Amino acid sequence: MQDGALAEALPMLEALCGEDPADDATHLLYAEAIQLAYRRVTCAGDGVCGCGSGRPHQRCCLVRERQALRRFGDREPYYRLRVHLLRYFNHPRFARARTMAMESWFGEEVEGVDGDPCPVPLDFPFEWAFSTVDLSWTGEGEDYPLATFSADPAVPATLALRAGQWMEHGRYGLWQCPRPEATPGVWLTDQLTGVRRYVSVPPEHLKPLAPWSVLGCQLLVGGRDATANVQGLPSPS
Repeated sequence: MQDGALAEALPMLEALCGEDPADDATHLLYAEAIQLAYRRVTCAGDGVCGCGSGRPHQRCCLVRERQALRRFGDREPYYRLRVHLLRYFNHPRFARARTMAMESWFGEEVEGVDGDPCPVPLDFPFEWAFSTVDLSWTGEGEDYPLATFSADPAVPATLALRAGQWMEHGRYGLWQCPRPEATPGVWLTDQLTGVRRYVSVPPEHLKPLAPWSVLGCQLLVGGRDATANVQGLPSPS
């Protein structure tokens, strides 16, 4: 991608990714644009802006490029949704589903899910359960927790919409991360399907991503791909 109209292209590509998250060509263009913006912002100097305006970069497209990078790395919508989902899923009506999630994830009965503090982290298996444990299996509903949350009339419309996007476009799986260096995102490759996605990863997840692969969820957040909880795995060699 050329420098040209980068500042104008970024929000349009972001919107197109949100309209059709399965469009690999658009996602690739957006990833290239974000990486180009990162390089331009990181190396910003007194040079002429690449858009052709003739003005200095700092007084032309730099502000909009920084805004696009902030939107790419903005995980607040996901964090807000996650807090509400975990609170929702922690209701006593989903006790059997929570137990099923823990037992499915760890392969054995787990003490303390609804009583004493559990010695294992709960967020990861619970996030996994949001889109994989059918509540009809436990007699606590007729759909997955994300779909149930999204359809609940008591849930605010924005949160319901994002939960629906997570349900439709989130992918759990074994992702390879050959270069865990944020520039500003990282490339992940699904080991089963070969799907590649350039995703936003928070700093605290970069180290667990390190050496070869990661088990976790890639989901859509406001038209941008991001990781949910991740768990690093050792080298397969």
